[in-house]
Amino acid sequence: MNSYYRNMQPLPSVFQPLAVTIQLPCSQTVIADAQEELRTKAKQDDYKCFGYFPGMSAKGTSLDFDLPKCKLFAQRVPELTVNDRVCSFGFLRMSLIQQPGISPYHVDSDASAALTGDMATLSKKRIWRLLFNLSDTYARTLSYLDVDPSTVKLDIKNGYIHYPNQTVTKKAIHEIVIPPRQGTRVEAVLFCASRVLHAGKDDEHGHYVAGYGCEG
Repeated sequence: MNSYYRNMQPLPSVFQPLAVTIQLPCSQTVIADAQEELRTKAKQDDYKCFGYFPGMSAKGTSLDFDLPKCKLFAQRVPELTVNDRVCSFGFLRMSLIQQPGISPYHVDSDASAALTGDMATLSKKRIWRLLFNLSDTYARTLSYLDVDPSTVKLDIKNGYIHYPNQTVTKKAIHEIVIPPRQGTRVEAVLFCASRVLHAGKDDEHGHYVAGYGCEG
């Protein structure tokens, strides 16, 4: 992953992200309660952003895991099966404002929190991410590069394995707009997060999203 490559190649077709629709097996109240819980925390945060990442609880972080409404959501929707892939709950995250790209286009190192995996063995993994929009008002955009990450140099920053080159051609940049939730029906994107250089794209409304994942 740390070698330089001279010939950038396009993303293999098997790894192209797929837009899907999901009916969540929980009530709208469960979704709204978790949203309000995260909103309350985000208002107190310097960056106006907060998330529930239970996969990081064993990593010695200072994150707040006392989020009973978010925990209830995870219990009610512990996993989702899409295209024969069984994806387990990973995280909920809300931002009240547009967030700057802390890490630009990056790949995930694990199926839960995205950045707690073993980076040394990442090239041998297939980590799949199911990302869906829980906001019932605003769309969410997933931006990704039509670039095979094994043909470019990647760096590590803030736990993310990312592509540091800021001169990506517009031709290589693709975007998938994830529409707002309708009741308990959500729009989502399924993609191989360890093989697709991706980044969330905020507007002034921020976001309310959920991430599920699996390896294999």
